[in-house]
Formats: sequence, C-alpha cells, structure tokens
Amino acid sequence: MRRAAPLSEWAIKATAAKPVKGHRWRPRERRLKLATPVAFRAHDAAEWLSGHTLNLSRSGLLLLAEQFLAVDTTVEFAFDMPVEIAGQIAAKVMCRGKVARAVMDKGPQGWLLAFVINDYEFLREHAVDL
Repeated sequence: MRRAAPLSEWAIKATAAKPVKGHRWRPRERRLKLATPVAFRAHDAAEWLSGHTLNLSRSGLLLLAEQFLAVDTTVEFAFDMPVEIAGQIAAKVMCRGKVARAVMDKGPQGWLLAFVINDYEFLREHAVDL
C-alpha cells in the first residue's frame, strides 16, 4: 500500500498521539534473571525473613518467599547486587523500599513479592547474614 499524496499538516496534527495529562511514560529498567538470597523485613519488624530473587533491576526486584507482606508495606532488604547493576564485584547492599505486589505462587513455593527500591547503601561488613 502506498500513499497517493503527502499528508496535510492538519492530518498530521489530528493523528499525532497526545500524552495523557499528568502521566509521563518511562521505559522499564533492564531486568536480570538472577537467583540470589535476600534477607528482608517490614521496616518496624525485628525478625529478618528470607527468600531468593527471580529477577532484579536498578528500580526493584521480584522474589519468592514463604512469608507474606502486604502491598505498600515499607521494607528493608539486603542482598548481593550483581556487577551488571552495581559496577562492583560482590557488592552487598541494604535497600529500603515498598512492596509493590504480593501474589501467591501457583505451586507450593510461597509468595511472589515485588519490591520497589527507593534507596540503598553499600554494606562494608556482613550486617545481615543471608
């Protein structure tokens, strides 16, 4: 199929995509499939829970855990950040964020928890044993 004539300026403006007010599109961060242990807890809890990542990016991670945390719970979590994201080898990080999604896994595995990373710091010592 070939256009018979060039589009008029009016036709170009009429068919142009218009952004939704108050919403800006942002591309997703590159996700790495990686299974690494994670220690996590609700911000006000003393006990550390455990799980392992299924994938992660600079903005968050998806993990499989036996314990449930409600969506919007403020969390702390620690794990070894891969060199592809941290730029350092064996970089243990302590992150703060929120639970974005909590879904029961279809198998007997437990819960799929998605954490958003709001802030993080590199740990020098093993403050949290994974």
